[in-house]
Amino acid sequence: RGTVDIVLTNSFSSPNVGATTSTHVEVVQTVQERGFAGFIPRDDVEAEEAFGVASENGRRRRAVAATPSPRGNTITNPIVCLVEGEAVAFRLYRVNTTHVQYPVYTKDHLLNSNEEFDFGSFTQLGEYLRGNVTIETFVHVFTTPGTYVFHDSIQTTQELIVVVMPTSSQCTEQNGLRILSATDGTLTSLGVKKAEVANTEPNWAIIFGVIGTIAFIVLVLLIAVVVWRPKAIGVVRPKALRPKHRKVDDPK
Repeated sequence: RGTVDIVLTNSFSSPNVGATTSTHVEVVQTVQERGFAGFIPRDDVEAEEAFGVASENGRRRRAVAATPSPRGNTITNPIVCLVEGEAVAFRLYRVNTTHVQYPVYTKDHLLNSNEEFDFGSFTQLGEYLRGNVTIETFVHVFTTPGTYVFHDSIQTTQELIVVVMPTSSQCTEQNGLRILSATDGTLTSLGVKKAEVANTEPNWAIIFGVIGTIAFIVLVLLIAVVVWRPKAIGVVRPKALRPKHRKVDDPK
């Protein structure tokens, strides 16, 4: 489909973008009430429109304007397949003057496979947006193979799955597309598996230590009651519990 030079204004990129001069980019837009929409352009014009670009002096060099809803096909909450070193460009939907939908890395998701993933740029993106910094596009280059799950900052149940393949492998494409429907079959074809949650062995030393401590305290209390029991304690007859003021008139 050729190469298009793009200049992004009101954009924010992860630090590793600067190290990449040219790379494959998939476009995902946050959408009101739907979470993520993976954009599938039908031609270069629609690909440019995905970034909100317009022609300038007949050259394919563009500048982002407002955040439009791109023309073309979309897949809601998709799986995006990349090869390491490729990127996702997130077009951010502004709900109102103070709220913007943006991707949040779901750190403890069972599909995540890279425990060392540095998601600091996603955290920084959220901080900028909550501080009312105007950002319309966020670009992140994925440099390590693995599976990464993100959720929408507002529609938190809506998820995007990014699968990054090593350079020695290729993405499983459907009709030449890298943006795929999130189905069990697609996950299986990409080799995505849920992480097995290891059952932690009980710490028997701590358990027996706590039980022993409680038993020792109970034993000490029992000994204290037996040894230091006041001598005055005994069986008290009910008659001795009668009020003293009744002794004057009570013949008994």
